[in-house]
Amino acid sequence: MTIYPSSIEEYKCKAYYHGCVGGAGHYLFDRNLRQIWRSQIETGIPWPFLDGALAPYYPDCTFNDVTDSQGHIRAFCSRRYPYADRPEDRQRCDAIEGLTKFHNKRDATGAYWTALAFWDRSVDKRGGCNSVFILEGSYNFEQALTLARQIFPKIFERFEFEIKEAK
Repeated sequence: MTIYPSSIEEYKCKAYYHGCVGGAGHYLFDRNLRQIWRSQIETGIPWPFLDGALAPYYPDCTFNDVTDSQGHIRAFCSRRYPYADRPEDRQRCDAIEGLTKFHNKRDATGAYWTALAFWDRSVDKRGGCNSVFILEGSYNFEQALTLARQIFPKIFERFEFEIKEAK
C-alpha cells in the first residue's frame, strides 16, 4: 500500500538532499538541486553532521572521525574483529546500499524534521558514500520516501538498488 501525504501542502515542505549531484563529493542541495550552505537555511536542520553519520551502521561499529585538509570531519565506519589488525581486514558498515536509517527529530524551534539516510555509491564509487533526504515535518518511513521521490525524482532515477528501512 502506498501512503501519500495528507495534503498538497506537505509537498511544499522544506526539503534538502545531501549527497552527490553530477560527480563525486557530498554537498547539501535544495529542492532544485542547487548547492547551498547550511548558513543559507532559515531554520536549522537538527542534525549537526550529515555526511555518513545518519546512515545505518553495525552495533559494534567504530566511527573513525578524520579531519580533512579543510577542517571538515569525515565519518568512516568499520567493524572491528578480534583477528582484524589491519583496517583493510575490517568489514565496512557501508556495504549495503539502500538500507535506510529513518530519523525524526525536533530542531531548536521545536519544528519536526525527518531524514532518510543510506549508503549510496551510484555516483561516487568510493567507500563511505551516502545519500540523505531531509524533510521538514514528521513523517513515517513510507510517507518520507514518497515525498523524497516526488521532490527529488532526478536523484531517485539513478538508484539501481532497493531502498528499504533498516530495522
